[in-house]
Amino acid sequence: MPLARTHGVSRVSRALRLNYYGLKRRVASSPCRKDAGVGAPFVELKATPWEFSPACVVELEDGLGSKMTLRLSQGGGAEVLAWVQAFWSRRP
Repeated sequence: MPLARTHGVSRVSRALRLNYYGLKRRVASSPCRKDAGVGAPFVELKATPWEFSPACVVELEDGLGSKMTLRLSQGGGAEVLAWVQAFWSRRP
């Protein structure tokens, strides 16, 4: 919710594909703290194996407009994590 307070409910709900009204309700009902972003819990999502269709495309874009598109063939998904990590960890 700190992101919604900082960047606005509409922008955050669109970017994260969240229900606008649900997020707005949660922001309105939560106590407003100056340090809301400090010490916020980190949520780790475990990746589970998935299968790609023959024409799978993964597109990434950062806040500065840099983009990366991965076109994957069937069975070519093993390297996706390494490419995604490289994209997000590079220095501008």
